[in-house]
Amino acid sequence: MPGVNRSAVSLLTLTLSLLAAAGCGDPVTQIVVVVDTDLMVPDEVDTIRIATYRASADVVEQFDFAIYPIDASALPLTVGVLLPPQLQDENGDPLPADELDVAIEVTATGASDRNRVSTRVNTTFVDGLSLEVPIFVGQNCRRVTCPLGQSCGMNGCVPIAELTPPQMVYGGDLEGLVTLPPDPAPGE
Repeated sequence: MPGVNRSAVSLLTLTLSLLAAAGCGDPVTQIVVVVDTDLMVPDEVDTIRIATYRASADVVEQFDFAIYPIDASALPLTVGVLLPPQLQDENGDPLPADELDVAIEVTATGASDRNRVSTRVNTTFVDGLSLEVPIFVGQNCRRVTCPLGQSCGMNGCVPIAELTPPQMVYGGDLEGLVTLPPDPAPGE
């Protein structure tokens, strides 16, 4: 899957954010994923994939970010995952809170898939809030396959619940934040 052009997505997001801010002050329901790694860019990692899964394990959204030829200064990668349509009712409002639980999986890959490293955390969307979810993809998780219900953390395979950070509101500037999915171009 080709990488997403971060510059184009960022410019589009900034433009749409400014237009939305001028039109209304509705709060954004999103998860702000902050990805960092100790893998070497570009030798060990050149692409970061962020996938969102429903509790039922269905893939909701999946996007790749090419971080090469961008260097390690591109990290940490901060991406806003907007509330996907699958988690909204017919009016565009969030489903009941018990249906907004998701898993966010971050996969780092290098020039070949043999360098693939993944970490998964559980979180939830909260109506009207931008929640920050830091995810670290570490060297120690290379070539590690964890059993169902576990993900690789700093000390090897642990239950996913142990990797799930406490919910905290994102304190950064939302203007210019790359968001997923990117808004479609006019006419799409």
